[in-house]
Order: sequence, then structure tokens, then C-alpha cells
Amino acid sequence: MSESKPNQSSGILAKFNTLKLKAKFMCVIAVMFATFIIVGFVGDKSYSDVMINGETYGEIVANKDLVADILPPPAYLLESYQVALEMLTLKNESLQPLVNKSKILTEDFNKRTAYWESSLSNPNMKEILNTQVKPSGLEFIRVRDEVFIPAVRSANPSAIASATNQLKSTYAKHREAIDALSKLAIEDSAAIESTVSSKIFNTKLVLSSMILMAFVLTFVIISYLLKTITNPLNKVITVFGEIAKGKFDSQLETTGDDELSQVTKSLSTMRANLADNITKQEAMAKEVEQQASAFQSQLDAISKSTGMLEMDVDGNVLSTNDLFLNSFGYAKDELIGKNHEIFLQADGVDVKQNAEIWEKLKRGEPAAAQIKRYSKAGKEIWLDVTYNPIKAADGSNKVLKVVNYYRDVTEQKIKDLDFMGQLNAIGRSQGVIELDLEGYVTKVNKTYLDMLGYEEKDLLEQHVSKLLDPTFANSGAYKELWNKLVNGATDAGQYKRIGKGGKEVWIQASYNPIPDETGKIIKIVNYTIDITAEKNSASENANQLVAISNAQGVI
Repeated sequence: MSESKPNQSSGILAKFNTLKLKAKFMCVIAVMFATFIIVGFVGDKSYSDVMINGETYGEIVANKDLVADILPPPAYLLESYQVALEMLTLKNESLQPLVNKSKILTEDFNKRTAYWESSLSNPNMKEILNTQVKPSGLEFIRVRDEVFIPAVRSANPSAIASATNQLKSTYAKHREAIDALSKLAIEDSAAIESTVSSKIFNTKLVLSSMILMAFVLTFVIISYLLKTITNPLNKVITVFGEIAKGKFDSQLETTGDDELSQVTKSLSTMRANLADNITKQEAMAKEVEQQASAFQSQLDAISKSTGMLEMDVDGNVLSTNDLFLNSFGYAKDELIGKNHEIFLQADGVDVKQNAEIWEKLKRGEPAAAQIKRYSKAGKEIWLDVTYNPIKAADGSNKVLKVVNYYRDVTEQKIKDLDFMGQLNAIGRSQGVIELDLEGYVTKVNKTYLDMLGYEEKDLLEQHVSKLLDPTFANSGAYKELWNKLVNGATDAGQYKRIGKGGKEVWIQASYNPIPDETGKIIKIVNYTIDITAEKNSASENANQLVAISNAQGVI
């Protein structure tokens, strides 16, 4: 028998532990509810015992009710008096709501006075009610309705002052009557209560003991319930602390099937997932570190062979490398924080080019150009440069800074300018026409146009055969010449061309195939000199010789 009780208790606790939290709390509430029902039942039975046929208790309650009813309004017309005084404070508001409220309080006064006239059993209290309380109250209501409210409506200060004094006087009389009735009711109740005070004390003692027992029982059940909640929570908090320290090997034992057990199981799953994610993140971080190292190595290699200048969005220098510093003759501390426009000449054409480039950069667009800049000593430096806007990682297209990479092409630019100068000099003295490999005109200079009497629009995208003698243009000799040119061979000689209006123009010309960097022929350039006058003079001299020979004979 002694062993079965602990087994039964442990079985009940085990069953309790398997309940959901909501069910556990419902059990606690049910126990508390049942306990208070028992206490109520016992209390009701105990108080029934102290009643003297119900009459004594009824008298006590009636007296207390009377005191409770006459002290506050409506029997004691305090609220009616306060409402009347409130009427004096109104400025622009309507008086009618307070008048309506006063009428309601009058109805309440009449109802409660009639009730106590029929309910009071004590003749002395009934006499005070009928001879003092009721008349003084009715007089107060009359003065308020017939004297005070009309005075307030009239807005006459003297009338209001007189009415207010009269109202205060009637209120004071009603107050005296109420105090007398209240005092008599309290004294009567005290006399009745003194006879049953000991029984009531004993009843309170019994009820207090039962309530204390109920609280103790409830405390024990709630303490156990909290223990079933806090123990798993403490384990969960411990595991979270371990996770915060980077330890993911903590184990959680889960029992039961309530919400906390499910949380614990979820935490165990989360711990395992976190451990797996941390492992993956570490591997990823290592890979990113390796990639960053590789990128840095590439940047270092670029920096060793290419000039670099890093600027903010306003063009102020943030950093640079030695190649750039050496090219421009500056020390690093001379450039940091300075605007890149120190490399420009204020009145140079490069200022406009630079403004156009920076408009693109501020929109987040990269740019590339060949630019002219000036060193610290004022020397011209030509650069092939790429501008690279570095944007924010949030995808907002906001430009954070600009990184430029430079290649110094000053030497090549000088050669190119010299070459272009020579070509321009040739162009001023010779006619130049450029043809594609099909023989269509792609470019022609003014000297050539003047030579044949054409305008540029007349020849561009036209076939060169337009300028040739039709017989020559359709001959095998012309086809052989063109085939030779497109295959990279040059040709020079005297040729007849047909100018505008059909005039004949003789030229001394050289045909020059132009290859690209791979050696492939991409166009034909023809340099020409007008020899029409010489050709005509030679033809005239030849004709004169023929004429002389025919007239004199030749030995």
C-alpha cells in the first residue's frame, strides 16, 4: 500500500508533464476555481449562521444602504449643487445641458426619497427623513429652478450673486438634515452590529484560514508548473550562450510533447544547421580571402606597369602610384586632396573634354579617352586612360569614387602628330582621294576636288569609275591594275581623269594600298598632282615637231 501511493503520484506528474502548456494552465485555473467555490459555499453557510432570522442582518444592511444612499447624490444633493455652481463658470457654452442634468438629478432625488419613505423601519429616522431631509431638498430644488437658473440666464451679476447666496443657504440646511439622518443611521447600525461582532469574527477567521489554504495550494501547483517551464528554458538559455561563444556541440535532451519541448527540438535542429552553416561560411570566407588576394596581386601587377589615379566624385585625389608620380614629377603628399584639374590648362581644349568625361562618370558610366595633361614642370603628357566609376554595393548606382588607369603615349603621340603634319602638308599641295576595296570614294580633299571641279558631296560614296575614261574603266588593264592594288602592290604613273562637265584632267598619281595592324589591306589612297598644263604643252610641242617634219622632211 505504501509503495502504490508514490507510484500513483509519479504517474500523475508524468501525465501532467505531457500536457500542453495551455492544458497545464487550465488545470491550475480549474483547481483555483474549485477552491474558491468551496470557500464561497462555506462562507455562505457561516454567514447564514450569524443571521437572527434574517431580520438583524437586514436592518444592518438597510442602515448601511441608507448611509450609502444619502451621503452621495441624489438624496444628498451634492451633485445638484456642483452642477449649479458649474453654471456660473460657463462663458460661451450653452446652459441647457446642465439644466437637463439638474432635472435628471431631481427625478433621482424624488425616487430615492420615496423608496426610503416606504423602506425605513426606524421611526426616528423616518421622521427626520419626512420633516427635515425631504423638505430641505425640495426647497433647494425650488430655489435652484425658480431663482438661481433664471438669474444665471439673465446674466445680471447682482441677481446671480443674490440667487447664489440663497442657493447656498438652502444647500446648508439640507446638509444639516442629511448629517442628522446619517448620524442616527450609523448609531443604530453600531448597536445592532455589537451583538453579532463575535460571531462575525469567528466566521472571518474560518474563511481566512480556508482562503490561506487555497492560496498555499495554488502556490504549490503554480510553482511546480513554473519549474516545468523554467528548467527547459534555462537549458535553452545555456545552449544559446554556448552558441554565442561559437560552440555548437551542446546537446539538448527533450522530454514530453508540450510547446517547450517542441522549442527545444527546434533549437537542436537550429544548432545543427548553424554548425553546418558556420563550416560552409568559413570555407567560403577562405575562398573569398584567396580571391581577394588574387585580385590584389592583379592590381599590384597593374600598378607596376600602369599609372593609377584614384579620385572622389568631385575629382579630388585620394591616392596614386609611383608610375603616375614619376610621369608628372609630383611627390605623393603634393597631390593627395588636390583636385585633378591641376593637370589641365584653364584655357585648353582638354578642359571641355574633361567636363564631358566627368558628366558620364557621375552617371555611373565608364569612359575611355586619349587625353592631354601637364606635368608639374608644365610639360605636355599624352595619356591613353580608362575611367572606372566605383559604385555602392547596394545597387543604387551611387558613385563612391573613380579609379583611372593610364598609359603614357606621349612619344607615340608626338610621332603621330608629326605624321599628321606631313600628311596635311601633302594634302595642301597634292590631291588625295581614299577608296575602299570595291573602289568607292570614302574621303577626298579640297585640292583633289578643285582639280576636277567637283564638290565633296558629288564624289563621296560614288565609284571611282565616275572619274575615269569610260574606255579605260571597262578595259582589262584597269581590272588588272585594281586587282594588283587590293593585293598590296603599289602603282604610279600618268593618268587621264574626267572632271565635272567632261573636261579632261591629266594627273601624276601614285596608288598606295593601306594595311591594318595585321597586314590586311583595308583601303587605297591615291596621291595626285595636276599635270594637265604640262601634258598639253608637251602635246603641242610634239604636234609642232610633226608639222615641221612633214613640211621639211627628216634626214
